[in-house]
Amino acid sequence: MIYLTFNDNISGIYKSQVVDVLFALNKIHNQEIKLVAFFSLRNYLSQKRQLKRLYPNSISLPMFPKLKNWQWNVFLLKFFTRDIEFICRGVFATNLAFMLSANRVVYDGRGAITEEFKEYKVGGNFSEKQVFKLEKKAVLSATFRIAVSSKLVEYWQKDFGYKADNHVIIPCTVSTNEIQKNKTINRKVLNFKEDDIVIVFTGGNGEWQSYDKMLTVLENYLKSSSTIKVLLLCGSSDKIHFLQEKYHGRVVVKWVNFQDVQGYIDLADYGIVVRDQSVTNYVSSPVKIAEYLSCGLKILISPNIGDFSDFIIDENLGHLIDNKSLPKLNKSSQIDKNRIKSISFDFFNKKSNFIEKKFRYLLRKINT
Repeated sequence: MIYLTFNDNISGIYKSQVVDVLFALNKIHNQEIKLVAFFSLRNYLSQKRQLKRLYPNSISLPMFPKLKNWQWNVFLLKFFTRDIEFICRGVFATNLAFMLSANRVVYDGRGAITEEFKEYKVGGNFSEKQVFKLEKKAVLSATFRIAVSSKLVEYWQKDFGYKADNHVIIPCTVSTNEIQKNKTINRKVLNFKEDDIVIVFTGGNGEWQSYDKMLTVLENYLKSSSTIKVLLLCGSSDKIHFLQEKYHGRVVVKWVNFQDVQGYIDLADYGIVVRDQSVTNYVSSPVKIAEYLSCGLKILISPNIGDFSDFIIDENLGHLIDNKSLPKLNKSSQIDKNRIKSISFDFFNKKSNFIEKKFRYLLRKINT
C-alpha cells in the first residue's frame, strides 16, 4: 500500500498529519505503508533527506516544474511503484493514482480545494475550472474517502453531488512526537506572572488565518484588562510590532522549533482561532485547536470553523468570538486543564479508542 503526497513541504503539519498517521496505521495494519512524496525541485534534496530521517520507508520524487504540468509526474510514479492500493493526500495525488489505473484509491480530503483556489488564490495561475474538475473526480471516483470534518462532507454533497456514505471523518490529530512531551517552559522566562491570563496563538500568517482580524481581537482583550498577556508563536509583522510597543511587556513574540511549541502552549490559559467566514474555514479542521486542547487550554474561536465551533460550545471548552461582544476571560484552574486534556485525548489523540477505531475502519474498507 502507498500513501502519496504531492507538493507538500515537510513541516509540523506534515509530520503530524502524514508521518505520525502512517506510524499509527502501521501498528494496526501489521505491515508498513510506503510513503511516496513529490517535492518541488527548488528544495527537493533537503526535503528528501528530512523525509528519510522521519520515515525510512519512503521514496521522494522531484516534481515536474509548474503546477499546471502536474500530470507529467505520472511517468516517475509509474517507474517507482507497482502498488495497486493508494491513500492520496489531496486532489492532485488522487488524480495521479487514477492515471495509474490503481485497484483502490482513497481520497484523503483535507479541505475544500476549489474554494481555497477561489478565496485565497493558493494555486497561482492554475485554472479554477481545472481544479474543480480534479476535485470532483477525486470525490466521486475514489474507492473510499477521508474527510477532516462533517462540514467537508456537506461541501462534497452540495458542490459535487456526492450521495454515498463511503467515507470516514477523521479530524486533525495532535502529534505523537515524544520530544514535545519533555519540554516545559516557566512563565517567568517570558516575564508573565502566575495570575496573568495568557492567550496564545501559534501558526503562520496565511490569508485564511485572518491574521489582522485575530490581532484586532487580541488588542481588544489587551485594552480590557492589564492582567491579560499575549504570546504569539509566529513571525513578526508591523502590526505585531505596534502592539508590542503600545502594550509594553504584555505581548511576547517567539518563533520556536516544532518540537518546542507544546512547551510554550502549556503555559497559556486560552488558545485563539479567529477566522473569516469563508468556505475554506467552514470545512476545516485546524490542528492548532487540537494542540491547544491537548495542553488543557480553553479556546477562543469564530463561529463556523469546521466541526470545532459547535464542539467547543457543546463541551464547555471556551467561547465563540463574534462582533457582538467580548467574552470575559478567567484564569484557568488545574482542574479545568485536566478536564480539557482528558477530552482532547479522547477525540484528538491517535492513541485514543475513538481515533483508532476510525483508522481500523479505514484499513478494513481498503482491504475489502
